[in-house]
Amino acid sequence: MSASTTHSCQSTGCTNIATLQCPTCVKLGLTDSHFCTQSCFRNSWATHKAKHQVTNPKATYDPFPSYAYTGPLRPVYPLSPRREVPADIQRPDYATDPNGASRQEQAYGNAQIGDDLVKMREVCRLGREVLDIAARAVKVGVTTDEIDRIVHEATIERKAYPSPLNYYQFPKSVCTSVNEVVCHGIPDQRSLEDGDILNIDISLYKDGFHADLNKTYFVGNVDDKSKKLVKTTRECLQKAIDMVKPGVRYRDLGSVIENHARANGFSVVRTYCGHGVGKLFHSAPNVPHYAQNKAIGVMKPGHVFTIEPMINEGRFNDQTWRDNWTAVTVDGKRSAQFEHAVLVTEDGCEVLTRRLPTSPASQL
Repeated sequence: MSASTTHSCQSTGCTNIATLQCPTCVKLGLTDSHFCTQSCFRNSWATHKAKHQVTNPKATYDPFPSYAYTGPLRPVYPLSPRREVPADIQRPDYATDPNGASRQEQAYGNAQIGDDLVKMREVCRLGREVLDIAARAVKVGVTTDEIDRIVHEATIERKAYPSPLNYYQFPKSVCTSVNEVVCHGIPDQRSLEDGDILNIDISLYKDGFHADLNKTYFVGNVDDKSKKLVKTTRECLQKAIDMVKPGVRYRDLGSVIENHARANGFSVVRTYCGHGVGKLFHSAPNVPHYAQNKAIGVMKPGHVFTIEPMINEGRFNDQTWRDNWTAVTVDGKRSAQFEHAVLVTEDGCEVLTRRLPTSPASQL
């Protein structure tokens, strides 16, 4: 924060004299953004950042200019206003919670069972349709915010709710993770560039059930190492899916994933894992993607969960931008991810989010 003339602190409940001003507001020429201490500024960030959503899309800026980014990617603000969901569309419990908290998830600790497979299969099919629509928009010059718009509109056209929207205050309807972003990238005003890789993570909620799937795409002409990374990540997912059947321990999936990643010179992210999905967006079981993990539980017929390995070019470690969502590699090298939701059957599994006959041709 920068020094400024004396004003009253804008933090709720604080009446101190303020001599500091938000640096982003300075860039935007906004007033009434003064705080007495860094602590007051941080405590007010959740509400204060809304002031940065200006109407001029050309007045873009980096919201975290003092942050030590690990790679070349930068967020490009302002974020577009929150997209509306029609009132007649059913919402998950966190959609209207001020903090985006799911009380149902917090109270539920068991693996989810596919107790209404007709609805679960349908929401997963719709999720694949939306992912395919987003994939067709991927090209040089398109912003990730435009992809968010496309995903949002395709979701509500299907009378579904975009699951990420307001989930623990996530501000958008899809996660778009570019290059060194491991996961949870927030769509913004950055245009996709030739050579980028882009993960699109689709989740939607309809008739009481969530779908969850993602895929990494090439933007224009991608270098050979990035192609190998994406190909290896997809293979890691498939090798794990091939193991799924009753009696298999959830912890065992990590070994086959890490063995394949390491054999190709890559590493496996440990911070994030697959999870139960269905009536809840996230629940048990935890499905780590690395070897020698301590996950508990054994697969049983009816269990529904995701497998979603995140594979890095360099070190496996990650850190999070100051938006509290965007996870990036600590060395700035690239990361790729693929995700499917699977149902454990009596003798194997069913990939609920599998490709459709109408899905675009694979880049791999």
